[in-house]
Amino acid sequence: MKFGLLAKFFLALLFSSTLVAIAMAISAHWSFRAGFMEYLQNVDAEKLAKVRLALENEYAIKKNWSFLSPKKWHEFLDKQLGEEFHPLQPNEMFPHPKPPDDRFMRDDNPFFERGAPPPLMRAPPPNQNAERHEPRDPNNAPLPNFPREPPPHEGREKFLPKLLPLSLRPRLRLLSADKKFIVGTPIIYSSEELKANKMREISVPINDRAQRTIGWLVLGQGELETDELATSFLKQQTQTYYLIAALVVLITTLTSLFLARQLLIPVQRITTAARHLSAGQYQTRVMVNSRDELGQLANDFNLLAYTLERNETARRQWIADISHELRTPLAILRGEVEAIQDGIRQFNMDTLKSLHVEVLGLGKLVDDLYELALSDIGALDYRREKIDILALIEDIFSIFQIRLQQHQLQLQNQTELTSPVYCQLDARRFMQLLHNLLENSLRYTDAGGKVVISTALSSTQETIIITLEDTPPSVPTEALPNLFERLYRVDKSRSRALGGAGLGLAICKNIVEAHNGTIQAFHASLGGLGIRIELPLLKQS
Repeated sequence: MKFGLLAKFFLALLFSSTLVAIAMAISAHWSFRAGFMEYLQNVDAEKLAKVRLALENEYAIKKNWSFLSPKKWHEFLDKQLGEEFHPLQPNEMFPHPKPPDDRFMRDDNPFFERGAPPPLMRAPPPNQNAERHEPRDPNNAPLPNFPREPPPHEGREKFLPKLLPLSLRPRLRLLSADKKFIVGTPIIYSSEELKANKMREISVPINDRAQRTIGWLVLGQGELETDELATSFLKQQTQTYYLIAALVVLITTLTSLFLARQLLIPVQRITTAARHLSAGQYQTRVMVNSRDELGQLANDFNLLAYTLERNETARRQWIADISHELRTPLAILRGEVEAIQDGIRQFNMDTLKSLHVEVLGLGKLVDDLYELALSDIGALDYRREKIDILALIEDIFSIFQIRLQQHQLQLQNQTELTSPVYCQLDARRFMQLLHNLLENSLRYTDAGGKVVISTALSSTQETIIITLEDTPPSVPTEALPNLFERLYRVDKSRSRALGGAGLGLAICKNIVEAHNGTIQAFHASLGGLGIRIELPLLKQS
C-alpha cells in the first residue's frame, strides 16, 4: 500500500508529537513520584529528629529507659508528634489469610495494653532452646520486662503493618545501645523481606550529653504503594497525566491533519500546474501566497513557465522569420529565371550579375544560420592565441576606412592605450565581430555622419573596454535589450531594403560570450547607437 505525501506528512507529525506527549507524561509522572517520595522522607526525617531530641532530654533526666512502657511510649509520641493514635483492628492488617493468634490479644499478655497497637513480629529462629538475652541499658541497669518474640504461628503468613498516612508510630521502634528491642513496633525484617516488601529501615543514634550512644531509633520506610493515601493520590495524578497525554494526542492529531493539508495545498497547486506545463500550456502560472520555501518554489516555477513561453514564442517567430528570409531571395531568383524563360529579360551579363548577387545573399544567410546553430550547441570552432587586440583594431580600421568614406562617413580611432594589450582570442572570430559591428553602422548611419572606435582599460586593470559609437539615427530605448536577438529588426522594411537579416548582432553576442566577455547596446553620445564590449586580458605569468 502506497501512502501519499499528505498521509506521510500527517503520520510524521502525529508520530513525533505523540512521542513527545508520551515522553512528557512519563517524565512528569517519574518526576512527581520522585519528588513526592522525597517529600515523605523529609517529613519522616523532621519528625524523627524531633522524637530523638525529646528522647535524649528524657533520658538525661531518667538516666535509663525503664520509664518507657508501651502506654508511656504512645503517650510520649502523642505529645511529640501530635498524632491522635487509633489502634489498628485485626481486619486492617495485610496480608492475613488467617487472623493472628488470640494469645497476642489477651489481657494477660504483658506486652498488650488497651489503646496500644497489636504486636507485629515474625517467628523466632528454629532453635527454641536459644539463649535468652536480658536487655540492659548502657549503665547495666535492667530494663523493664518487655515481651519477647512470640512463639511461631505455623501455617500462617507473616503480615506487615498497614501504615497510616504520613504516621511514624506504626513504623517506629526504640532499641538499646546494643540494638536490643525496648519499645515500639517490634518488626524485624530480613534483607530478603526488606527487598521483597520494598521496605527499608533508617537507624538514628540517640546520644547522651557525653555524646555516647544510648539507644537507636529505627524507622521503617516503604515506597508509595505502602501508603493508601499516597497510593490514591499517585493514582489520581497518573490518571490525570494519561488524560492530559490523550488530550494532547487528540489535539496533535487534528493539528497535524490541518497543517498537513495547509502545507500541501501549494504543492498540489504546483503539481497541477506542472502537468499543464508538460501539456504545452506555457501560460500556466501558480498563485504565490507566502514567502517561505514553497513560495520560492512557486516563483521559480512561474519563472520557468515564463521562460518556456518566451522560448516557444521565439521559436515560432524564428521559424516564421527564417521562412520569410529564405523566401525573399528565392522569390527574386524565381522571378528573374522566369522572366528570362518568358523572354521578358535577356540573358546577359547584367542579368547574370543580378542572379549572382541574390545567390550570394542567400548563401550568406544560410552561413549565418549555420554558424548560430553551431554556436548554440557549442560546436563553433575557436582557435585562441595570444593576440594584441590593438593591432587587430588597426587592421579592421584600415579595411573599413575606405568603404565608410565611399558612403560619406568618417571612421575615427580614439584609443587611450599606447602599449600593446594582449588577450586570449581567436583572431578570425574577433575580426568577424568588428566587421559585423562596422557593417551595421555602415548600413544604418546617415550620410555625413561618423563612426568612432575607442579603447580603455577597466578600473581593475583586468579587462579591456572597446566602444563603438555612431551618429543618428538611433534606436528606441525599448528596442535596446532586443538588438542581440536573432532576426530582430527595429524597422523591418528598411532593414530588408538595406540587406540585413537581423543575424549580425546575434553572432557578435555569441562570439563575445565565447571569449568570456560581455556586450551591451546603449544610446551613443553622438546621437546614434553605441556598442560596449568588455573582454578579459591575458594574465601575466
